[in-house]
Amino acid sequence: MRIYVIYQDEFGERIIGNLLNMKDYCEVCELRCERETCRGNYPSFASNILGMDEIEKSLPTFIEEPLDYLPVIPGGIDVLIVVGLHPDLCSAMPEFAEKNNIGALLFPVEDGMWIKLGLQNSIRSECEKRNIEVAFPRPACALDYTGKPIIDKFIDYFQIGKPEVKLHIEKNIVNSYKVIRSAPCGSTWYVCRQILGKNIQEISEHGAEIISQAHHSFPCSASMVVDPALGDTNLHIAGYLIRDTIFDEIRRHIPDFEPKVLTHEQIAEM
Repeated sequence: MRIYVIYQDEFGERIIGNLLNMKDYCEVCELRCERETCRGNYPSFASNILGMDEIEKSLPTFIEEPLDYLPVIPGGIDVLIVVGLHPDLCSAMPEFAEKNNIGALLFPVEDGMWIKLGLQNSIRSECEKRNIEVAFPRPACALDYTGKPIIDKFIDYFQIGKPEVKLHIEKNIVNSYKVIRSAPCGSTWYVCRQILGKNIQEISEHGAEIISQAHHSFPCSASMVVDPALGDTNLHIAGYLIRDTIFDEIRRHIPDFEPKVLTHEQIAEM
């Protein structure tokens, strides 16, 4: 599977950094890093990335010919990832994808201002007319199976999207973890690392705080402004996704696991 990234926001570089999986991409654990049992199990997808282009940030408020601002790209792209582009450039993406024989467009929405619902609906409609698959995960780590073959294959092939983890729990201790699917930024490994060796009782009492702090400090770059499409901030939604993923996995081992959860106010203070 071949991908390309066009971006104006640096989150595009984070997605690529995660997929390249270079040794210096994640250094949050610093001297405590044990890469071989963490990200060492994740491959590098360098050969699948056909390229990336950063669009200049100083663009006109209104762009009459948006295709003129988009790069010349190679053929054979399965999925084009569009990150934080000017709305007029986003609106031109269905036509751009059709001209370049691109099978699917992926718009990770880390900030509700990137793509408002009206624009999203317009892009979706234009993609449907052209038989181009499209997804708008809000935030990026909400990307889940759509029933659309190219996007679903993208999730499985690159092992990114809505987080999924497996924990090994023995004598009520988290002994090891395996990331089946990571958030596109790669934060899932770091969050799992923070509960390694923890007792289930401690996770029950403080797990929500441990997970939220780890998620924030990776750091999560999703917006702290309420996205009208979500009724909450993208940052909060991202935090809930990884928290629920880990808690649900613990319940698979311990069905009566009932953790304490944090309020919106407590999360906002972190």
